[in-house]
Amino acid sequence: MARVLRRLQRVDKAIARSRKVHGRNNHSSRRERLYAKMANVQNDHNHNATTAISKSAGRVALESINMAGMMHNRSLARTIADAGMCGVLAGLEYKSA
Repeated sequence: MARVLRRLQRVDKAIARSRKVHGRNNHSSRRERLYAKMANVQNDHNHNATTAISKSAGRVALESINMAGMMHNRSLARTIADAGMCGVLAGLEYKSA
């Protein structure tokens, strides 16, 4: 995920340099492909993790935590946002049933 994020930052910087070609409202296919790749990596990881948890554990208990409060922490915010905890919760619900 970090490697794709670094590539995305590099592409964003290149697009920002070429304002005449890619203005504010113009879309870049390279950027869209990288966002799609990041989403696919995240979904695949969440799917594999929830499958492993549901197969190995007989009973699963989830603790509710203050995600909005944790997003205010600058060192944790990106990691928490990239984790996609809502998808993990939904995946565990239907795989555990």
